[in-house]
Amino acid sequence: MEANRDMVTRHDLRHDRHTVSLLTDHLVFSPKYRGKVLEGEVAEAAEEIIRETCNELDIEIIDMAMNVDHVHLFIKNPPKYSVSWIAKRIKGRSSKLLRDQFPRLKEWCPDHLWAPSCYHGSVGHGWEVVEKYISGQKGYEKADTVSVIDEEKEKLRTHKTWYTSLYNKLFGGTDQK
Repeated sequence: MEANRDMVTRHDLRHDRHTVSLLTDHLVFSPKYRGKVLEGEVAEAAEEIIRETCNELDIEIIDMAMNVDHVHLFIKNPPKYSVSWIAKRIKGRSSKLLRDQFPRLKEWCPDHLWAPSCYHGSVGHGWEVVEKYISGQKGYEKADTVSVIDEEKEKLRTHKTWYTSLYNKLFGGTDQK
């Protein structure tokens, strides 16, 4: 029988000076008016800015997908930051830097690049489900994902359906690419 992959190993835990934690979250945010502006150089710059910001805050990016009209982030974060503070910091910094670097974004949306709303989903031990979902958003299957047995495939299908319906309710989309 296969080992239970839901078990947490010491390697998965985050060890800080006074805490041991495992805080993982799935964030989804989009440009104002669901604008399809995250393409080409803008998408590359946005990804780089988000990675730098997370690195400075000691936040590990487990996975990220940049779509033309939204961003998926799967992160492991320290307990000293709330998820809403992390989202605010990432969105605020990237908005300013992207609009400075690409003036057409400032013309399109002068005050803020990102919509004020954001999806936050606490992941816990369901990493594979979120990784597969985000990989599906990128349009490719993650190469280092371990294949799962049939009953787990059904669980993944159920979770993806749940995530898709929740996402559509929150962001009003019906077509996931």
